[in-house]
Amino acid sequence: MQLNSSPDGITAMVVLACTLIVIYIRTRNWLDSNFPLIFYFGMVGYAASLDERFPPYLVYVGLALGGLLRFEFMSPNFTRAIKFCEYGVLAAFFYFTAEGFIRF
Repeated sequence: MQLNSSPDGITAMVVLACTLIVIYIRTRNWLDSNFPLIFYFGMVGYAASLDERFPPYLVYVGLALGGLLRFEFMSPNFTRAIKFCEYGVLAAFFYFTAEGFIRF
């Protein structure tokens, strides 16, 4: 297992770190934070630069879920369900990004 130290690998490392920050923000229940939305808008550009390795529809699903959590006032059970779905999207981001950062 080797770490990819090219510019693409360093960018992937920054995306991994930002993904972990968004997961931390969501676990702390800071729903009014703007960082996840900024992260998702940055992920739109990152997914566009990686044509075949990263599914772009996943970014749009995450952006919709993050926007729903940020701008809606929902019941606690519905909020918990939306957060669970967003955790799945963030786990997929982590997986697809780690593929480009770590070479086996």
